[in-house]
Amino acid sequence: MQRPDDAKFLAGTWGFLTEIKAGASWRQDGSAAVIPTRNDVKIGAFKHSITSHRIAAVVLQSHSLHFKKNIRTKLLGADEVEKNLVSNLDRKAWTMMLRRAERQPD
Repeated sequence: MQRPDDAKFLAGTWGFLTEIKAGASWRQDGSAAVIPTRNDVKIGAFKHSITSHRIAAVVLQSHSLHFKKNIRTKLLGADEVEKNLVSNLDRKAWTMMLRRAERQPD
């Protein structure tokens, strides 16, 4: 998805759908309206830092995506994903997805 021009971080760049959990509630980061469900599969977790921000990221594979109406999205083949990712946070999530795919039996 393309982050909106008014997003707090990485405005206008392409990346994975994200939600921010602050305390016990979820809030949008200005980019997507996706909240984890019971059907989502946890791929893994990692820690990431951006200047003074400490992030505990959880990577989920979701089968139900609901977007705000003004969000630009595009579906990319696996060979196109990496060249469209700008943030290291997105790159770490992508690497985690690739490693999981390598471990999955056909």
